[in-house]
Amino acid sequence: MNTLDEPVDFNYELAGLMFQFTPESKHLPNKVITGSEKGSEKTQDRILELISQNNKISAKNMALELNLSSRAIEKHLSQLKKLQIIKRVGADRGGHWEIIQP
Repeated sequence: MNTLDEPVDFNYELAGLMFQFTPESKHLPNKVITGSEKGSEKTQDRILELISQNNKISAKNMALELNLSSRAIEKHLSQLKKLQIIKRVGADRGGHWEIIQP
């Protein structure tokens, strides 16, 4: 297993084709990533982009923009808050998002 400080490369060879995955994100720490986690990372990067464009955006509007369910967005927001990447300031209505880790 790898520590969070070390980059991870994953090589996979199938029928003569070789794939190499190197996880990179400007917001999330390096870690061993499965296929579904890589998709989650991309979604979280897209959420962060939406927040940087409009810090008052609602989870419902994020869901509409990204064509995801409101529940999926809430899970991603919860994960981003847990990782201390974002925080919510103020009430659900009238509050805004802040990106803690650029």
